[in-house]
Amino acid sequence: MGIGLALFLLTALASGLSAGPETVNEANQPPNVSITSAGSDGALIAPARVIITAEASDADGTIRAVKFFAGDELIGASHTAPYQATWRRVPAGTYALTAVAIDDHGAHTTSAPVQITVRPNTPPTVNITSPANNSTLPMPGTIMITADASDSDGSIKKVKFYVDDVQIRTDAQPPYRAKWRHPAAGTYELRAVATDNGGLSTTSATIHVTVKSGTPATAPLVQAANLVYQGAFRVPAGIFEGPNLTPWQHDNGFAQFAYGGTSLAYNPVTDSLFIVGHDQGQLVAEVDIPTLLPGAQVINLNTASVRQPFTEVTDQQIDKVNNDPLNPTDVTIKVGGMLAYQNQLYLSAYIYYDGRGTQHLSHFVSGLDLSPFGDARGPFEVNRLDCDPLSGLNCLGAGFFSGYFGLVPLEWQSALGGPVLNGNCCLGVISRSSFGPAVSTIDPAQLGILNPLPAKPLVYYPTPHPLLEPGLQPCLDITCNPIVDGWSDNSTLFNGSTEIRGVVFPEGTRSVLFFGRHGANFCYGPGTADPLLVGTISVDEFGNIGDPYCFDPEDSSKGVHGYPYAYYVWAYDANDLASVASGQKQPWEVRPYAVWPLTLPFDTTGSTHLGGATYDPQTRRLFVSQLYGDGTLPVIHVFTIPIP
Repeated sequence: MGIGLALFLLTALASGLSAGPETVNEANQPPNVSITSAGSDGALIAPARVIITAEASDADGTIRAVKFFAGDELIGASHTAPYQATWRRVPAGTYALTAVAIDDHGAHTTSAPVQITVRPNTPPTVNITSPANNSTLPMPGTIMITADASDSDGSIKKVKFYVDDVQIRTDAQPPYRAKWRHPAAGTYELRAVATDNGGLSTTSATIHVTVKSGTPATAPLVQAANLVYQGAFRVPAGIFEGPNLTPWQHDNGFAQFAYGGTSLAYNPVTDSLFIVGHDQGQLVAEVDIPTLLPGAQVINLNTASVRQPFTEVTDQQIDKVNNDPLNPTDVTIKVGGMLAYQNQLYLSAYIYYDGRGTQHLSHFVSGLDLSPFGDARGPFEVNRLDCDPLSGLNCLGAGFFSGYFGLVPLEWQSALGGPVLNGNCCLGVISRSSFGPAVSTIDPAQLGILNPLPAKPLVYYPTPHPLLEPGLQPCLDITCNPIVDGWSDNSTLFNGSTEIRGVVFPEGTRSVLFFGRHGANFCYGPGTADPLLVGTISVDEFGNIGDPYCFDPEDSSKGVHGYPYAYYVWAYDANDLASVASGQKQPWEVRPYAVWPLTLPFDTTGSTHLGGATYDPQTRRLFVSQLYGDGTLPVIHVFTIPIP
């Protein structure tokens, strides 16, 4: 009877013996034998590799051989312990396995049968995630094709990418991607073929794209619908101390992710993320990116593993950004942004409350390995290329540069003036910063070589020119509310509750996207959850008259409020920014072409703040940190931004 789906009766025959009765020395005791395992080095999926192991012993002699059978088929023999045989390329079906032990006098014993089931191999799944179907792509340039592939009962061995049935790349490791270099104008069909570890292949749905001749200036604009949510992951709770911490950092337990997530940087070398930890410690750790689980509850999300524990990236030099002798020595300093670029980790830092507005040092550079001490350099100054330090003409303070970073696509670097975006916005004592999104281009590789590092402004909004809706003019005379400083308190573009935490420029588009949060209605004063107190004058415990109460169930402190808050995106046309870089417009004369709320699937624990945002141009993944998304821990959300 052949091997099939039916259950086979396993028999065992000793070598050189017939299947019939056998006469042996009555004094000889037969051996003992049992199968101890019948599995594989993976799931039992056809064509399976089944490893069978048996234990055999003989009370009055030795074991000469153990033979393994599936039905009437001999599948292997072993002559020494541990007794084992490997049955290769087993087709789908249900089988009973036996082992036959033969002792040194020829007596044999058949084990009890062990049943196994080999399931048919399920083919993998694969789909192209970028570019989108029926999209129009600009030329010249390189187009990144990305795909998702998975196998429910095994693993992905490889993914092949095809353009019009011509293979352009094979990728064996996720994320699966291929660079399609300099395609000519025309229409094309894109496919991906995934092959699993069992040899089965699946071809993706065909993606139709059109490549048009033109320049980057004709590339499409990103809209809200183009941000495609992929899932999220948690960061671990607990203390993760690296080297070179001070006793103060150690004793206060600052080497943790709780109350952190205020800045992110994607590391393309290891496909991982640098993350700022506890807000009072401002230490940095690195985590691996786990498998994303879209639609899951926070508690069911996968948790990142720590790749490098927390250290102080500036080698305890961050306090040097406060070099004004008239400032207090204990000012709070925070990491504003990070960038992993050309095998270096760049970091910016800002004074949280720079009442004198005198900070001008802000940037550091270190290695991607966080463990060495003494390799950090800085702080360095960044300022406008045309800054005259003697007169102060055209000079900006660190409040315009001490924050977020982003990469400029190669095809835009000439028009915008550099390879990296860098800016900051909307800090406390806002006169030292921008009244709206701000960004310049820099070349961070020149930090410490050129001093100050030249910056090419692309957009910012100084005190006389806050970001307003078209047609509105700032109110700057004595009739205005001095807190409002000329901007509209219910603007959809900017008000005192606006925060910007990251900037992204997706390749193949002409959109520069800023990420942060925005409040609906600005108010200054103590916050309250009691509607009856709103607008009434606050009185402190000493009887001092204060500011009117603001309705804000998220924040009861005195200061800036704007409840209800929303995670927010400001989208700018790179053509407008290029007109600033070329001198055709002033940095405050451009406005976003669109703004929209960024929807995240999980509520926060009463604090709507977006932390850092960072981008992987190879896979078009956007990472954003939702502060307090998991109790005191941040949740990292992932979107993709296909070319529209």
